[in-house]
Amino acid sequence: KNRISQLENEINTKMTNISQLTKEVEERNEEIDRYEREFEDEKEIWKRESDTIKTEFNQYKMDSQGMKRNLEFELQLKSNEIENLQKSGSKLMSQLAEMKSVVESKTEDIENLKLLTIQRGKTTKSLESEVQFKSNEIEYLKKSEAELKNRISELEKQINSNLTTIDHIILKISHGVRQILEKVETTSNDLRSLHNKTPEMTIRATFTEISKLTYTRVCSQFTEFTGLNWRINLYKYDNDNLSFFVEAKKKNADKWSCSSIVDWQLISQKNVNIVHSKKAANVFTSSHAWGFANFITFKELLDEENGYVMDDSIIVSATVKTFPTAQ
Repeated sequence: KNRISQLENEINTKMTNISQLTKEVEERNEEIDRYEREFEDEKEIWKRESDTIKTEFNQYKMDSQGMKRNLEFELQLKSNEIENLQKSGSKLMSQLAEMKSVVESKTEDIENLKLLTIQRGKTTKSLESEVQFKSNEIEYLKKSEAELKNRISELEKQINSNLTTIDHIILKISHGVRQILEKVETTSNDLRSLHNKTPEMTIRATFTEISKLTYTRVCSQFTEFTGLNWRINLYKYDNDNLSFFVEAKKKNADKWSCSSIVDWQLISQKNVNIVHSKKAANVFTSSHAWGFANFITFKELLDEENGYVMDDSIIVSATVKTFPTAQ
């Protein structure tokens, strides 16, 4: 029991101590809360002061940058002013040098004028002599001018006389030209009459198997005209051209000639208005046929648009007009 009583006392004492400790803890907690509130208040104050300082620093920074830009701008202006002053100074120095040169030149001119004045004083007599010489020369020129005028007058008379002679010559030439023109007109009429009386004939032939044409000539039938037998010859001149000739022969005659105008024609079988032709004047003999080795290209001949070839055949003609034959 004593032990229990002792323990109870100890417990009571402990409880009392606990109560005291609890009070102390509460007091400490209150003190801590107070300290925390004070810290928060001070923290808020520090934050506001920090923001103020930061704002002031930024403003100072901006002011510093503005001042820097202003100083740089002013420095640039001063540099430009200095450069302009240097240029102006150089220009003024150049102008000063030019003025100095001009002054020196004018000084030399003045000295030269002084010398010229002295020389002119010395040369006055020689100038008077020269003036007299020029006066004499002028008198001579006046006399020469009068002589030239007389000569020109004589030449004008001669020219007028020659013009009269030329007028007479022109009249004679005009009369002669009229006579020549009359003779030309008469001759032209005679030629037209002869041309109308000149005999003419046309050979027309169809040649087949054009695709098989070779370098060996193929001929039409003979046609008798003005005592001669005429025919058309065709052959392949080369791979690109067709040859077209007219040949004349005379029986029982070794030497003969015939002046002719021949119109060679290749006629379209598709359109009668399409004709490929060549015309020439020639003298036919027993040893010469006339025509064209390159009358038409095979490219143009075989062109379907032209219609020259139909069913592998072509139609050609030769119109011959002959003139008096020399035996």
